[in-house]
Amino acid sequence: MSESATPAPAPEPGRLLAAGAAATGACVLVGVALNRFGPAAWAPSWTALGALLLLAAGLLAERARRPRLVAVLCAPVAILGVFMLAAALAGTDARAHVLLPNNSAAGLLAAAVSLACGIGKPRSAVLLIASVLAALALALGAFGVFGRLAGITPGVGWGSVDSVSFVTGAGLIACGATLLIARARSRDGDDVALRASLLPALFVLAVALGATAMAWRVSADAATRAQRQRLEREVDQLAVAIEARLRGHLDLLRGAQGLFAASDRVEPDEWRRYWDRIDVPAQFPGIAGVGFAPRIAARSRSDFEGALAARLRPGFRIWPESDREALYPVSFLEPGQGANLKLVGFDLGSDPARRAALERAIALDDVALSGTLSVGGRVDGSSVPGFALYVPLHPGRRDDDPDGGMVGVAYFEFRVGEWMQPIVAEARRDLQIRLHDGDGTGEAPPFYTGGNGAALPLRHERTIALGGRNWLLSGSATPAFMAANASLVPLSILLVGLFCSLLLFAITWLLADLRTRAERLAARRTRELERSRQAFQALTDTASDAIIAADADGNIRYVNRAVEGCFGYTSDELLRQPLTVLMPERYRDAHLNGLARFLAGGEPRVIGRAVEVAGLHRDGSEFPLEISIGHWRSDGEHHFTAILRDITRRREIEEALLSQRKELERSNGDLEQFAYVASHDLQEPLRMVASYVQLLSRRYKGRLDADADDFIGFAVDGALRMQRLIDDLLAYSRIGSRGEKQRNVAAVDCLQAALRNLAARIEETRADIRFGELPIVHVDPAQFTQLLQNLIANALKFNGDARPEIHIDAEREGECWHFRVRDNGIGIDPQYAERIFVIFQRLHTRQHYQGTGIGLAICKKIVERAGGRIWVESRLGQGATFHFTVPVMEQDS
Repeated sequence: MSESATPAPAPEPGRLLAAGAAATGACVLVGVALNRFGPAAWAPSWTALGALLLLAAGLLAERARRPRLVAVLCAPVAILGVFMLAAALAGTDARAHVLLPNNSAAGLLAAAVSLACGIGKPRSAVLLIASVLAALALALGAFGVFGRLAGITPGVGWGSVDSVSFVTGAGLIACGATLLIARARSRDGDDVALRASLLPALFVLAVALGATAMAWRVSADAATRAQRQRLEREVDQLAVAIEARLRGHLDLLRGAQGLFAASDRVEPDEWRRYWDRIDVPAQFPGIAGVGFAPRIAARSRSDFEGALAARLRPGFRIWPESDREALYPVSFLEPGQGANLKLVGFDLGSDPARRAALERAIALDDVALSGTLSVGGRVDGSSVPGFALYVPLHPGRRDDDPDGGMVGVAYFEFRVGEWMQPIVAEARRDLQIRLHDGDGTGEAPPFYTGGNGAALPLRHERTIALGGRNWLLSGSATPAFMAANASLVPLSILLVGLFCSLLLFAITWLLADLRTRAERLAARRTRELERSRQAFQALTDTASDAIIAADADGNIRYVNRAVEGCFGYTSDELLRQPLTVLMPERYRDAHLNGLARFLAGGEPRVIGRAVEVAGLHRDGSEFPLEISIGHWRSDGEHHFTAILRDITRRREIEEALLSQRKELERSNGDLEQFAYVASHDLQEPLRMVASYVQLLSRRYKGRLDADADDFIGFAVDGALRMQRLIDDLLAYSRIGSRGEKQRNVAAVDCLQAALRNLAARIEETRADIRFGELPIVHVDPAQFTQLLQNLIANALKFNGDARPEIHIDAEREGECWHFRVRDNGIGIDPQYAERIFVIFQRLHTRQHYQGTGIGLAICKKIVERAGGRIWVESRLGQGATFHFTVPVMEQDS
């Protein structure tokens, strides 16, 4: 493969983390610069910058593989995020938003937890959670950045443009993207294809976040419109209440017109009784005074002052001095006590605002509203903002006398704060209220301000036109108003949208990841299947046995190469041919009938087992075959597989073996007959030789020299030993040929017979023989008795100087009875454990122990004839234990 075709290696994890830390740190530096020199609207909080700095340091610590340092750096950010979110959700302190905005706290918390999840060697599930949290941090950062740039965020609540600053959002994007890719690398290793599955998931996340932003914006705008409508309704209701209160005072002031119209002259006592009956302070709070000011010509000023001083108030005078032609001194004023006493004689026309209002009232002959006044009347002599209402007075006016003469004006003066108090008390206290005289476009401050909390940009204005003048009522929302009228729908849409976006991101990533893994797995399985097919093809092609596959119609679908050598046909010649071409004519009908019966649901006769049949060679010759047929189904169709083996050579070998076995059986029979006859025929001359040698020993012992006596003794001993050897050899040959038929017999009965045969020797050696519970065995009784007798005799013979102690027991082990004959004799060297069972093999000289060395060989032949085996376990000087087994028969079980 050329170098250009090699895919570019993925960046190392260390370089990725270093790049992410550098980008996050750069955002911190930009944030510091904005806090120092940039616009405050774009500057992030110092708390957010500190958290970003800790996250950048955490990325470097993970790059350096310092898990404890990562945990230490992430802990403050996580604790801060949890605290700020809890405070924001509980609404306990509005200053928390300034310290760290809500969305910033959520993004920093998600980034910190994602960074902490990479400590050590996390499991795949932990890495998936870390990836989702990193995606959440990335989403919140992107939401803040694009929301700020595109202006898609409303101005209040969680959606405020201040909730994630531009710099904090950029830092969250850098840190979240780094953690997302790092966790994907940790989960997928160096598999570029698996990591590429992250791209469609990020695209889905971006689209979902965009949809969430649009839905949130629509919902936030609807919530803002609802808040604005609520504010407008509150302000309109307040304006209606103010206008109704003013109209009530207008109507009350017109009552003064009626008082003067009903009388030619109203005296001070009459004026006082009229207003006392109305009880103005209790019924109409906020009125500083109810007064009457007659119109006096400047030339009549002295006469008026003298008359009023003589009749009403001594020392009365009009103040301040003025050169105007018409004067309006306050003559009647209720309540006539306290600070109001100082206002008697005050010329209303001397104040421009009052003069303009009363002249407008006179000109229009109607109630007129003044502009902003400085209203006194307080005990301490101070003045407060207020306003006044003026109405012209016509004494004794009749309907046929429209002029009737105007004698002066009646008026109300109000302290606006006290006058507004009942209205504000009935209205909402969570609005910031301002009341301007006029249209409010000038620089003059409002003459009334009320409400709790700081004013927010959300505001509504309403103009009140009454008494020939306009008031501008302005109501601004406060945090309390926004909280009381807040809607959870935008936040719910935001949270649900973020959750659904992350869920779609996770599902898309998982599906893309699963698809990539499935494609990899499918490709690997395909390669493995191809390798398996090739291996199977190689196996069948190189198999020495012929393999044929056929369908339900009995047509050949596959043959291996061995078929060509077996039948003489090529593979192409046999494909799609019926199986009957390979079998002799006599098998074909049975084959077709058996196939039809099996397909109809019948029981198989040859399927699943090996049978021997004849095959038909291409040249028409038959040869023996061993065939094994298997059945299998695929896609609802029946298929058959046959493995065939040419057994011509095996048949020849079997025939040769059969011939050899027959010859061997004949030879063994001849040998056994020879051994029996030879040993039987040797008995008679050997007895004659032994008899005459013994006769020589008795008659001539001591009559010849010593050498002759020794020679005769040797001859006698040799003849006797020869006689014993022939007897033992005869017994050994009879085990296989002259034995009784095996039958069930109690082993204890055979043991008792053996002990009776050895009674003299047992009594002579004073042997202690013990035995446990013995089973019923399927053996030749005489031979089993001889077996036990030989083993006990050996124990009595090779006992040394100690008193013989012999123990016989048996127990079942699987499918056989395990017998043990244990003694305390001289023992056997383990190296001779096999030798002692060979015929005529001795370990001791005849001078020490008599015998021919054939007893244990007889024991071995008896045990093997019964179908068991015999062995010995022993150490020199530690006794010996002879073991032998006898199969358990079915009836014994």
